[in-house]
Amino acid sequence: MGLSDEYTISSGDLTAYEQSLEPLKNLSEYAMYFFVVILIIGGIILAVLNIFNIRERKYEIGVLAAIGMKKWKIAVQYVTELLCVTFVAIIIGAGIGAAGSVPITNVLLEKQIESQTETTEGQMKNFGRGGMSDDSIAAVGQFVSGKENGSISGFTGVMGQMTNYVDKIETATDLTVIIQLMGVGILLTMISSLFAIVFVLRYDPLKIMANRD
Repeated sequence: MGLSDEYTISSGDLTAYEQSLEPLKNLSEYAMYFFVVILIIGGIILAVLNIFNIRERKYEIGVLAAIGMKKWKIAVQYVTELLCVTFVAIIIGAGIGAAGSVPITNVLLEKQIESQTETTEGQMKNFGRGGMSDDSIAAVGQFVSGKENGSISGFTGVMGQMTNYVDKIETATDLTVIIQLMGVGILLTMISSLFAIVFVLRYDPLKIMANRD
């Protein structure tokens, strides 16, 4: 709140709060990586399906072009159909996702807490906790490295097994998430439909009508 970057604020409460969110942050990062992979694979699959769909409707495109309908109008009609399907799919997917997101997230969060606890316990064993009193552990747990010049160093979160991790969430889907999903779905549909539009613009209606079989 107005302090320059030369100041470093450290707080035992703040450190404990940040540690309590660590499993949730890890889960969020894994979910983002998974989302990117699904987005790439889904985009490729949608592009291939759109291309096959256009090839199956090639005769329809040839008839529309032969009676005077411009190719860009045919492409707009095709994209409009895809967007209608996309909206229906988003509504269904958002409903299913909203119903299953909370229990699934809580299960994954529980796994993350177990992993974080095991990691913390392993670090404590490596640093030789044996023989330390509770007061010493608390002191070490609050010993935070906060100077950029490296003059102060230490270990944060040695008391990881005593941290009250956030182990349950009440909701994982809200209006903002649904709007973001709609935006991603529309963007993905538009990008994947570009490949199909290229095929539409390349088709010659006379050749299509001549090779109807």
